[in-house]
Amino acid sequence: MRSGHYKEAAPLLEAALKSQEKLLGEQHPECIATLCGLVVVANKMERLDQALSLAKQGLAYIGSDVRHTYLVPLLKLSIRLCWSLGEDKKHLENWRLSLVDQGLDVDGAPSLLELAVRRFAPSS
Repeated sequence: MRSGHYKEAAPLLEAALKSQEKLLGEQHPECIATLCGLVVVANKMERLDQALSLAKQGLAYIGSDVRHTYLVPLLKLSIRLCWSLGEDKKHLENWRLSLVDQGLDVDGAPSLLELAVRRFAPSS
């Protein structure tokens, strides 16, 4: 993923996610991390509809866990995807604002791409 091999990464992440969901359950942190990796890959491959669908799934799995590592980056990318696709993003923006009101550093959070690269393509 670090070197931009998104097309090759997609089927590997999809297979990993299926196995993880069977073994660990959909809302397990490992499944959410892999799902977020798929969001990044779909976004980088300009499959914006797919990226948004996966992002919504990830947000649903994370739910109201404001401490979840992937919440803010996934929410920020979801807002961007909605904007790109011309979809309503008001509820996501309100969610983002509620996190700011709770004291979370939304603007200083790493991007979903940064988290995915750290997770799936650590530097050697």
